[in-house]
Amino acid sequence: MNFVGVCDYALEELEPPDGWRTFASRLRAQRSRTAPLLSRLRPAWLTSAAAAAFAVWWLVLPSGVQPAQASEILAKSSIAQRRAWDTLPGAVVHQTLEITAGPGGKIGWDLWRAPKQARLAERWTGANALRVQIASVCKRSCLDSSDPLSAVAFQRWRDSVVKKSERVDQDKAHGNLTIRTEAESGQLSAASLTIRESDFHPVEQSLKIVSGDGVVDIRIREVSYEVLRMEDVPAGVFETPTVPLLTTSRSQKPVEAQSPASVQDLDVAEARLRQLLHELKIDTSLSP
Repeated sequence: MNFVGVCDYALEELEPPDGWRTFASRLRAQRSRTAPLLSRLRPAWLTSAAAAAFAVWWLVLPSGVQPAQASEILAKSSIAQRRAWDTLPGAVVHQTLEITAGPGGKIGWDLWRAPKQARLAERWTGANALRVQIASVCKRSCLDSSDPLSAVAFQRWRDSVVKKSERVDQDKAHGNLTIRTEAESGQLSAASLTIRESDFHPVEQSLKIVSGDGVVDIRIREVSYEVLRMEDVPAGVFETPTVPLLTTSRSQKPVEAQSPASVQDLDVAEARLRQLLHELKIDTSLSP
């Protein structure tokens, strides 16, 4: 028996051949054979589309990290940095950075820091004007020109901003957390610090600087990072005179170079961060 259409049964008081149950099952079987392919695949297609949309949302959109967690993230980053230094006696941090400003400005920044010995060596390549601008912003905004990707310095700047708005974005595709802070006033109107979620290591920072010439966006990106023993540092790194961060004319007094944080300063900073973790009741979540 073949069915070519579906309609109401004309005589409800008269059962179809082989009964109502058999009649209904034959209708369903015929529909599955004659229905268009798209109609039969529609449930699977809708399921796949929903799964794809969820995947895009999961990877691209913020995952609901609350701004209140910014202090916690910075505290963990600061402690992780200090622990990395403590793994080697007389540790020396070698960091290479790339700095871009606008469409054409780009400079390289090579830093050698011995935190416990308070020693610093740096080399710059590129436009001097951008270097001067960065130094000026660091001086006025509590940032550290000798350690630009510093969670401690970023926290210090946040504390200095009276009125601000803030959010934390989570990039699950790249495994990063980005703290974005906007200030209502000041030369540094906005800044962000991107921290690698796996080890809380800062990898990028952006600065929005307001000046008489307009707004300048500066991006500082880490190219490489390593912690060495002092004996593994190439000879002459700390003996070669460091190129000054700020250049001055002869009529001006030379600007005193900013020295790296001392051991005592680091101890005080760590104590403050641990107190903050305790106040936030999150210190138990940190591994010993």
